[in-house]
Amino acid sequence: MKKTNAIGIFLFAIMFFFMIAALDPPVASAQVGYNPEFLGNAAGPPRPGFSPKIFFDYFNQSSVGGDDVEIALEPQYWIRGFTGSIEQDYIQFLAHLPFGYRSQNDHGTRNPGWGIGTLNANVEHFWKLIDDENSTWWFDNGLSAGFPTASGKDGLRIGGNSYSVTWFQENFFKLDRWIFSISPISVSWTFRDSKNKTTPGLSLNVMNSAYGYQVTDMLALGVTTACQLGNLVGTSDGIGGRLPKSRRIYVGPAFLFAFKHDMSLQISGLIDVNTKNVNRGQGISVAFWHMF
Repeated sequence: MKKTNAIGIFLFAIMFFFMIAALDPPVASAQVGYNPEFLGNAAGPPRPGFSPKIFFDYFNQSSVGGDDVEIALEPQYWIRGFTGSIEQDYIQFLAHLPFGYRSQNDHGTRNPGWGIGTLNANVEHFWKLIDDENSTWWFDNGLSAGFPTASGKDGLRIGGNSYSVTWFQENFFKLDRWIFSISPISVSWTFRDSKNKTTPGLSLNVMNSAYGYQVTDMLALGVTTACQLGNLVGTSDGIGGRLPKSRRIYVGPAFLFAFKHDMSLQISGLIDVNTKNVNRGQGISVAFWHMF
Protein backbone atom coordinates (compact mmCIF):
# COMPACT_ATOMS: atom_id res chain seq x y z
CA MET A 1 0.00 0.00 0.00
CA LYS A 2 1.30 3.45 -0.93
CA LYS A 3 2.09 5.91 1.84
CA THR A 4 -0.42 8.45 0.51
CA ASN A 5 -3.20 5.85 0.57
CA ALA A 6 -2.34 4.83 4.15
CA ILE A 7 -2.37 8.43 5.34
CA GLY A 8 -5.71 8.97 3.65
CA ILE A 9 -7.20 5.92 5.37
CA PHE A 10 -6.20 7.16 8.82
CA LEU A 11 -7.40 10.70 8.19
CA PHE A 12 -10.73 9.23 7.11
CA ALA A 13 -10.82 7.04 10.24
CA ILE A 14 -10.30 10.06 12.49
CA MET A 15 -13.06 11.98 10.69
CA PHE A 16 -15.33 8.93 10.91
CA PHE A 17 -15.00 8.64 14.70
CA PHE A 18 -15.67 12.36 15.11
CA MET A 19 -18.80 11.94 12.95
CA ILE A 20 -20.01 9.15 15.25
CA ALA A 21 -19.61 11.45 18.23
CA ALA A 22 -21.44 14.25 16.44
CA LEU A 23 -24.49 12.03 15.89
CA ASP A 24 -24.96 11.88 19.67
CA PRO A 25 -23.22 15.02 21.03
CA PRO A 26 -21.38 14.24 24.30
CA VAL A 27 -21.95 16.02 27.57
CA ALA A 28 -18.64 16.27 29.39
CA SER A 29 -17.75 14.70 32.71
CA ALA A 30 -14.79 14.13 34.95
CA GLN A 31 -12.29 11.54 33.82
CA VAL A 32 -9.25 12.64 35.75
CA GLY A 33 -7.02 9.83 36.88
CA TYR A 34 -7.31 7.70 33.77
CA ASN A 35 -4.49 7.69 31.23
CA PRO A 36 -5.20 6.03 27.88
CA GLU A 37 -3.01 3.80 25.80
CA PHE A 38 -0.85 5.84 23.41
CA LEU A 39 0.92 4.86 20.23
CA GLY A 40 4.13 3.10 21.19
CA ASN A 41 3.31 2.93 24.90
CA ALA A 42 3.49 -0.87 25.05
CA ALA A 43 6.98 -1.26 23.56
CA GLY A 44 10.19 -1.94 25.43
CA PRO A 45 12.87 0.78 25.87
CA PRO A 46 16.22 0.98 24.06
CA ARG A 47 18.20 0.05 27.19
CA PRO A 48 17.88 -0.51 30.97
CA GLY A 49 17.70 2.53 33.20
CA PHE A 50 15.55 5.38 34.46
CA SER A 51 12.78 6.87 32.30
CA PRO A 52 10.40 9.38 33.89
CA LYS A 53 7.06 10.04 32.25
CA ILE A 54 4.91 13.13 32.81
CA PHE A 55 1.17 13.19 32.05
CA PHE A 56 -1.11 16.17 31.56
CA ASP A 57 -4.87 15.64 31.29
CA TYR A 58 -7.70 18.10 30.78
CA PHE A 59 -11.38 17.18 30.76
CA ASN A 60 -14.35 19.49 30.35
CA GLN A 61 -17.47 18.84 32.47
CA SER A 62 -20.24 20.73 30.72
CA SER A 63 -22.91 18.65 32.47
CA VAL A 64 -21.95 20.18 35.82
CA GLY A 65 -20.30 23.35 34.53
CA GLY A 66 -16.81 22.32 35.59
CA ASP A 67 -13.30 21.36 34.56
CA ASP A 68 -10.66 18.81 35.52
CA VAL A 69 -6.94 19.46 35.19
CA GLU A 70 -4.47 16.81 36.29
CA ILE A 71 -0.71 16.31 36.19
CA ALA A 72 0.77 12.91 36.99
CA LEU A 73 4.39 11.99 37.68
CA GLU A 74 5.48 8.48 36.75
CA PRO A 75 9.08 7.50 37.49
CA GLN A 76 9.94 4.26 35.68
CA TYR A 77 12.91 1.97 36.12
CA TRP A 78 13.84 -0.80 33.68
CA ILE A 79 16.07 -3.82 34.33
CA ARG A 80 17.08 -6.80 32.20
CA GLY A 81 14.51 -9.56 32.14
CA PHE A 82 14.77 -13.28 32.71
CA THR A 83 16.85 -13.97 29.60
CA GLY A 84 19.43 -11.29 30.46
CA SER A 85 19.25 -9.91 26.91
CA ILE A 86 17.86 -6.40 26.30
CA GLU A 87 16.87 -7.59 22.83
CA GLN A 88 14.58 -10.21 24.37
CA ASP A 89 12.86 -9.00 27.54
CA TYR A 90 12.63 -6.32 30.25
CA ILE A 91 11.11 -5.88 33.70
CA GLN A 92 9.68 -2.46 34.51
CA PHE A 93 8.92 -0.92 37.90
CA LEU A 94 6.96 2.33 38.22
CA ALA A 95 4.91 4.53 40.51
CA HIS A 96 2.10 6.74 39.19
CA LEU A 97 1.01 9.70 41.33
CA PRO A 98 -1.54 12.24 40.03
CA PHE A 99 -2.40 15.61 41.51
CA GLY A 100 -4.65 18.31 40.16
CA TYR A 101 -7.60 20.66 40.24
CA ARG A 102 -11.31 19.93 39.90
CA SER A 103 -14.16 22.41 39.86
CA GLN A 104 -17.88 22.37 39.27
CA ASN A 105 -20.85 24.71 39.34
CA ASP A 106 -23.00 24.08 42.46
CA HIS A 107 -26.25 26.06 42.27
CA GLY A 108 -24.58 28.93 40.46
CA THR A 109 -21.47 28.97 42.65
CA ARG A 110 -18.10 27.76 41.46
CA ASN A 111 -16.81 25.04 43.81
CA PRO A 112 -13.09 24.33 43.29
CA GLY A 113 -10.96 21.63 44.86
CA TRP A 114 -7.29 20.67 44.83
CA GLY A 115 -5.92 17.28 45.75
CA ILE A 116 -3.66 14.29 45.32
CA GLY A 117 -5.03 11.31 43.43
CA THR A 118 -4.67 7.56 43.83
CA LEU A 119 -1.09 6.29 43.98
CA ASN A 120 -0.45 3.20 41.84
CA ALA A 121 2.64 0.98 41.87
CA ASN A 122 3.25 -1.33 38.89
CA VAL A 123 5.53 -4.17 37.91
CA GLU A 124 5.48 -5.30 34.29
CA HIS A 125 7.31 -7.85 32.13
CA PHE A 126 8.00 -7.06 28.44
CA TRP A 127 8.88 -9.95 26.14
CA LYS A 128 9.79 -9.54 22.46
CA LEU A 129 8.27 -12.42 20.52
CA ILE A 130 9.04 -11.20 16.98
CA ASP A 131 11.94 -9.06 15.78
CA ASP A 132 12.79 -9.06 12.09
CA GLU A 133 13.34 -6.55 9.33
CA ASN A 134 9.68 -5.61 8.82
CA SER A 135 7.87 -6.59 12.03
CA THR A 136 8.13 -6.34 15.82
CA TRP A 137 5.95 -7.79 18.58
CA TRP A 138 6.35 -6.90 22.25
CA PHE A 139 4.09 -8.95 24.56
CA ASP A 140 3.75 -7.87 28.19
CA ASN A 141 1.79 -8.53 31.37
CA GLY A 142 1.58 -6.28 34.40
CA LEU A 143 0.28 -6.03 37.95
CA SER A 144 -0.77 -2.75 39.57
CA ALA A 145 -1.60 -1.98 43.20
CA GLY A 146 -3.63 1.11 44.08
CA PHE A 147 -3.46 2.86 47.45
CA PRO A 148 -6.01 5.09 49.29
CA THR A 149 -4.10 8.35 48.92
CA ALA A 150 -6.82 10.59 47.38
CA SER A 151 -7.40 13.95 49.03
CA GLY A 152 -9.64 16.98 48.48
CA LYS A 153 -13.23 18.00 49.18
CA ASP A 154 -16.09 15.51 49.27
CA GLY A 155 -17.34 15.06 45.73
CA LEU A 156 -14.25 16.73 44.30
CA ARG A 157 -11.64 14.13 45.13
CA ILE A 158 -9.22 12.97 42.46
CA GLY A 159 -9.32 9.20 42.51
CA GLY A 160 -10.59 7.19 45.46
CA ASN A 161 -9.64 6.12 48.96
CA SER A 162 -9.59 2.40 48.27
CA TYR A 163 -7.01 -0.29 47.84
CA SER A 164 -7.13 -1.97 44.45
CA VAL A 165 -5.33 -4.62 42.43
CA THR A 166 -5.17 -4.82 38.62
CA TRP A 167 -3.85 -7.29 36.06
CA PHE A 168 -3.41 -6.12 32.48
CA GLN A 169 -2.05 -7.47 29.21
CA GLU A 170 -0.60 -5.34 26.38
CA ASN A 171 0.87 -5.82 22.92
CA PHE A 172 2.95 -3.60 20.66
CA PHE A 173 2.96 -4.57 16.99
CA LYS A 174 4.88 -2.78 14.25
CA LEU A 175 4.40 -3.98 10.68
CA ASP A 176 6.48 -1.85 8.34
CA ARG A 177 5.08 1.62 9.17
CA TRP A 178 1.85 0.41 10.78
CA ILE A 179 1.70 0.65 14.60
CA PHE A 180 -0.72 -1.21 16.88
CA SER A 181 -0.65 -0.67 20.67
CA ILE A 182 -3.32 -3.08 21.88
CA SER A 183 -4.36 -3.90 25.44
CA PRO A 184 -7.14 -6.48 24.98
CA ILE A 185 -8.05 -6.74 28.67
CA SER A 186 -7.43 -5.18 32.06
CA VAL A 187 -9.12 -6.62 35.17
CA SER A 188 -9.38 -4.60 38.40
CA TRP A 189 -10.79 -5.24 41.86
CA THR A 190 -11.34 -2.17 44.03
CA PHE A 191 -12.03 -2.59 47.73
CA ARG A 192 -14.17 -0.50 50.11
CA ASP A 193 -13.62 3.25 50.00
CA SER A 194 -12.77 4.53 53.48
CA LYS A 195 -14.41 7.93 52.82
CA ASN A 196 -17.72 7.29 51.07
CA LYS A 197 -18.02 3.63 52.20
CA THR A 198 -18.75 2.32 48.69
CA THR A 199 -17.15 -0.80 47.18
CA PRO A 200 -16.70 -0.70 43.38
CA GLY A 201 -15.67 -4.36 43.13
CA LEU A 202 -14.84 -5.77 39.69
CA SER A 203 -14.22 -3.60 36.63
CA LEU A 204 -12.87 -4.31 33.13
CA ASN A 205 -11.05 -2.24 30.53
CA VAL A 206 -11.45 -3.78 27.06
CA MET A 207 -9.38 -2.95 23.97
CA ASN A 208 -7.67 0.09 25.47
CA SER A 209 -5.72 0.56 22.26
CA ALA A 210 -4.26 2.82 19.59
CA TYR A 211 -3.84 2.12 15.89
CA GLY A 212 -1.60 4.28 13.75
CA TYR A 213 0.71 4.85 10.82
CA GLN A 214 4.25 6.19 10.97
CA VAL A 215 4.14 9.10 8.52
CA THR A 216 7.79 10.09 9.05
CA ASP A 217 10.59 8.99 11.36
CA MET A 218 9.33 11.58 13.87
CA LEU A 219 5.53 11.51 13.43
CA ALA A 220 2.83 8.85 13.73
CA LEU A 221 -0.92 9.46 13.37
CA GLY A 222 -3.74 7.21 14.48
CA VAL A 223 -6.89 6.55 16.47
CA THR A 224 -7.32 5.55 20.13
CA THR A 225 -10.30 3.72 21.59
CA ALA A 226 -11.40 1.82 24.71
CA CYS A 227 -14.38 0.36 26.53
CA GLN A 228 -14.53 0.67 30.35
CA LEU A 229 -17.00 -1.46 32.32
CA GLY A 230 -17.41 -0.71 36.02
CA ASN A 231 -19.19 -2.04 39.14
CA LEU A 232 -19.73 -5.48 37.61
CA VAL A 233 -19.50 -7.84 40.61
CA GLY A 234 -19.04 -7.45 44.37
CA THR A 235 -20.26 -3.86 44.58
CA SER A 236 -21.84 -2.01 47.50
CA ASP A 237 -23.26 1.51 47.79
CA GLY A 238 -22.43 1.55 51.51
CA ILE A 239 -26.08 1.41 52.67
CA GLY A 240 -27.02 -2.15 51.76
CA GLY A 241 -27.55 -1.77 48.02
CA ARG A 242 -25.46 -2.31 44.90
CA LEU A 243 -23.73 0.28 42.78
CA PRO A 244 -25.20 0.50 39.25
CA LYS A 245 -23.12 -1.00 36.47
CA SER A 246 -21.35 1.58 34.33
CA ARG A 247 -20.06 1.70 30.77
CA ARG A 248 -17.88 4.18 28.89
CA ILE A 249 -16.77 3.83 25.27
CA TYR A 250 -14.55 6.52 23.81
CA VAL A 251 -12.66 7.23 20.60
CA GLY A 252 -10.34 9.99 19.46
CA PRO A 253 -7.28 10.91 17.42
CA ALA A 254 -3.80 9.89 18.60
CA PHE A 255 -0.43 11.45 17.76
CA LEU A 256 3.14 10.35 18.52
CA PHE A 257 6.17 12.61 18.11
CA ALA A 258 9.42 10.63 18.48
CA PHE A 259 12.25 13.14 18.78
CA LYS A 260 14.86 10.43 19.39
CA HIS A 261 14.76 6.72 20.09
CA ASP A 262 14.68 7.65 23.80
CA MET A 263 12.26 10.61 23.84
CA SER A 264 8.63 10.96 22.78
CA LEU A 265 5.58 13.20 23.09
CA GLN A 266 2.22 11.43 22.96
CA ILE A 267 -1.11 13.25 22.50
CA SER A 268 -4.60 11.78 22.45
CA GLY A 269 -8.06 13.30 22.18
CA LEU A 270 -10.89 11.52 24.04
CA ILE A 271 -14.57 11.74 23.10
CA ASP A 272 -17.20 9.58 24.82
CA VAL A 273 -19.60 8.10 22.28
CA ASN A 274 -21.52 5.65 24.47
CA THR A 275 -22.01 5.67 28.23
CA LYS A 276 -24.21 4.18 30.93
CA ASN A 277 -24.40 5.61 34.46
CA VAL A 278 -21.42 7.82 33.64
CA ASN A 279 -21.58 11.49 32.69
CA ARG A 280 -20.40 12.10 29.15
CA GLY A 281 -17.13 13.89 28.38
CA GLN A 282 -14.38 15.02 26.09
CA GLY A 283 -10.81 15.97 26.79
CA ILE A 284 -7.17 15.68 25.87
CA SER A 285 -4.26 13.70 27.34
CA VAL A 286 -0.59 14.46 26.80
CA ALA A 287 2.41 12.40 27.92
CA PHE A 288 6.11 13.17 27.67
CA TRP A 289 8.61 10.30 28.06
CA HIS A 290 12.39 10.42 28.23
CA MET A 291 14.97 7.68 28.77
CA PHE A 292 18.12 8.62 30.67
